[in-house]
Amino acid sequence: MEQLLQVGFNPKQLGLEESDPVVERLAQIASHFDSLCLTIFDVPAEIRDEIYTETPVPPLLRFEYGVHYFFGKNQGRPRSVRENAAAAIFEGEQGVELWRIMRSNALTAPGYPLVITHTRADRELDFTKLAQHLDVSESDLKRADVTKLGLEYGTVNPFTQTDIPIRHFFDRDLITGADYPYEDTVFSSSGDPRFYVGFDIRRYLKGIQRLPIQTITPDISKPEETRVIARRPIIVVGGDSGRDTAHFTEALMNSLITALGKNYFGDRSFPEIYPISDPKLSGSIDTNLYGQSLKAHMPELMARAKALPRERRIPPIITFSSTAMHGGVGKLLEQEPGIDYIDPKQAVRSVLAELAEHQIEVAHTILLGLPSVYNSSTSAFEGHILEGSIAVNSETQEKVQQFIINCKSNTQDFNQFYQVIENLLREQGKLKGEMTTLLDKNVVVILAASELEGFISRYHSVAKPFTDIKSSKVTTIIDELNKVGSGKIRLIYIFPGQTLIEKVVEKDLEPIY
Repeated sequence: MEQLLQVGFNPKQLGLEESDPVVERLAQIASHFDSLCLTIFDVPAEIRDEIYTETPVPPLLRFEYGVHYFFGKNQGRPRSVRENAAAAIFEGEQGVELWRIMRSNALTAPGYPLVITHTRADRELDFTKLAQHLDVSESDLKRADVTKLGLEYGTVNPFTQTDIPIRHFFDRDLITGADYPYEDTVFSSSGDPRFYVGFDIRRYLKGIQRLPIQTITPDISKPEETRVIARRPIIVVGGDSGRDTAHFTEALMNSLITALGKNYFGDRSFPEIYPISDPKLSGSIDTNLYGQSLKAHMPELMARAKALPRERRIPPIITFSSTAMHGGVGKLLEQEPGIDYIDPKQAVRSVLAELAEHQIEVAHTILLGLPSVYNSSTSAFEGHILEGSIAVNSETQEKVQQFIINCKSNTQDFNQFYQVIENLLREQGKLKGEMTTLLDKNVVVILAASELEGFISRYHSVAKPFTDIKSSKVTTIIDELNKVGSGKIRLIYIFPGQTLIEKVVEKDLEPIY
């Protein structure tokens, strides 16, 4: 107990009484860390001035409790690395990334009474590589009986103490690698499943070099699953209203949380998202008004984007909450070095291509948005999306623009919306009377304005003879098409804003090499 208090740890912080057997175990681990130190030569030259603030420079740099290592609590008594990740209570929340957990295996081999390997929990131990490093046959590697070491299975750790000579192997991926998460804090078992030890793995490996511990850091692992690391700043620029930017940002955050939740526990890797709603760009609904203003502010916007703090100088991702703004400066951003720009055009193209792959026949495609979306020089969908859509005359463009304006004040009439679609289909097919030739056929409607996306999402009334399929996920579209009865014109809505968000999430979760 006295040793723990000396290093700044209070057992009561973990709800421990002096009589609890784990107190002595934690005291031994604290004593182990207290014996470690670094010299100025162990510290990278570029950060020495930040660390060594004392004059003269101290000869040794000690390990401090609460800074370089700490003790944490698990919920319950986890017995596997996945249970450890789900149970770890860290920074006031339960659950951490799987790659933060250290997986330790105890083995024996001829000439090696005890070998303990350490990898991140989303990596498997490669027995072939380990056998090569030990110069033994893979079949010679056997699981050690850890109960003889006074440990439960699942609680082997780097701090295991025994009279048996131990050789430790720390996987290289703990401190480097193509998709290394740039996070040096890892969690290991304390020997008691109720508690873990969090510590700086890089600092620890440097510190134990001076101890009589046989340690090596070779490549001894193979990926168990794709490592998800969200570390890239995302910039969302809005030009129409702060509300629209906030809604888009919230939807993006929710999609990221959902995607990350499939791959790890908690949201420790959640990236920084910077919503920028510039009053100077508040007229984006008026193409003539905002176009030149947006282009004039591009240098300032890019400077702000590139100045954002980020790890490894990874390019930030930038996108707009306004479809019209994509059309205004999208081509400029595509050429801008030092950023990754994602636009709705590539998102919509992927949905259309997937529909074709699943042999979903489309009779017509309708593109609905502001007048700028129909001009190839200002359209966010210029190219084959615009060219392959039904032509929209100036009178209908004005009606769509007025409907979008009405959406902002919530005074829109859903009958007007379906009337626009019906008129376009009649004009395109030169149809007279009832549109019976389109019954049971598919019409794709691209909602090229966030207001239209919001309207379709909110309203459930559908004018005859239409039926709405409201999803940009092709698997859902197929399911919904199978449920639709006969005698309907099937309107398949594509939500560029949502598909754009999914593309941003996909890009943000890609490993960076």
